[in-house]
Amino acid sequence: MRIEFILYRLFWTSLLLIVSNIFFTTLFPFVFNIGFRPSLNVVILLFLAYRLQGNSLPFIILFFQSVHGAFTAQGWAFATLAGIGVGLIISRIKDMVHFYLSWVQVAFTFVFSWIYFFILSFFMYLKTEELSFFYLNLGTELAESLFSAALAPFIFKVMKKIWKTDSATEAMVSNV
Repeated sequence: MRIEFILYRLFWTSLLLIVSNIFFTTLFPFVFNIGFRPSLNVVILLFLAYRLQGNSLPFIILFFQSVHGAFTAQGWAFATLAGIGVGLIISRIKDMVHFYLSWVQVAFTFVFSWIYFFILSFFMYLKTEELSFFYLNLGTELAESLFSAALAPFIFKVMKKIWKTDSATEAMVSNV
């Protein structure tokens, strides 16, 4: 596999993640005067888990969670474990999901981002041993899941352009 193929896509996806994190953590709350700080890392993770196959997916998830970890206090370790868990679930069912319709992308993103946040909240509960934190975190993540689901068709179109393959490189993507 050509390393340029992966590095090019990692660069542009990282740039998208960094720009969206800067927008949603600084400009979004300032302009709209609310404390809501959504992130697109889950949408990117879901796209990659659906699109890519192979043993390197956990390392790619680790890479993007590390990039995202610079903008959040959640920590990249729990987010990586939750992302790998969701990636394993998606790898088992992705042949049954047809991503051609926007409403399927929205529903898929909402359900799996909710599963991601449930796993993440569970890990935080295990760390803090505070059950109230578990429920509070799930409640606040519901709004983020809805927001991410609403943006999913647009983000998936951008990600398809970044991770675009022709028939000659399709075999490489399946082994990424």
